[in-house]
Amino acid sequence: MLCRLCNDACMPKNTRLIKPKIAVVPPNSLPPAPFPLATATAGRRRAPVQERALRTRSQILAAGLGLATELGPGAVTMQLVAKRSKIAAGTAYQFFTDRDAIYYEIYEQWASEYWARLMLATSIPLNTQNWEEGLRGTIESTYRFHHEQLRFWPIVRYVESTPAGMRAARKIFVAFHARSLNWLGPLFRAVGYSAIETDRICKTVLRISRGHSAVTPITKVDLLELIESSFDAQQTYIAARLSEAPRSGSRATAARRSSGRSSVRQS
Repeated sequence: MLCRLCNDACMPKNTRLIKPKIAVVPPNSLPPAPFPLATATAGRRRAPVQERALRTRSQILAAGLGLATELGPGAVTMQLVAKRSKIAAGTAYQFFTDRDAIYYEIYEQWASEYWARLMLATSIPLNTQNWEEGLRGTIESTYRFHHEQLRFWPIVRYVESTPAGMRAARKIFVAFHARSLNWLGPLFRAVGYSAIETDRICKTVLRISRGHSAVTPITKVDLLELIESSFDAQQTYIAARLSEAPRSGSRATAARRSSGRSSVRQS
């Protein structure tokens, strides 16, 4: 990356430009995984390139977001969006096939920012020394993102109730599971779990996380409680799996495994 002042590649390689800040990235950090919905938006016309068309498109998206927040997603029409954008309805259709296509585009923008937050929060692989701190940091980061993005909430919930939105949410889950194998997986592989066992454990942790996700907008009052409840549930499960790990040195674990093998032989 070239420096804006000296026009030279003076920025260290282990840095990332994060909005207005430059963050130093530890040598063992994970690179961001590709955004899974990069080409998933339904009903989107060809992206404009001219400045005027780009500005009109931004006005349509802003109008759709504002109206969905004020009236509810189901009450919004293309005519209302066009009126709010101060353009003809026919012009709005030149950019999006229908109202839901506007919502999908807004959802993709929200999901892109959410994915970037996830990638940053999970950039340091977990190990037996840092896993609790890393887990809590990731949970706090994602919940705070949801709180900061309250204006998107009606559209996010609406889109995820549609078939296309369900497929998009599934893609995000699958992609983040792959990420978790590199972020959370090293913790379990280090204590002796196989690749198959690690895969199963990581999926369970993600499902526990989804089970504690908010279904209504997060208020400041709820934020800390949600963070603590999600952390407690995931921390309890992970701690239990670590205590049962093949290399945990636990006699009780060895006895359970021996008993399990005996049961298999007898059956």
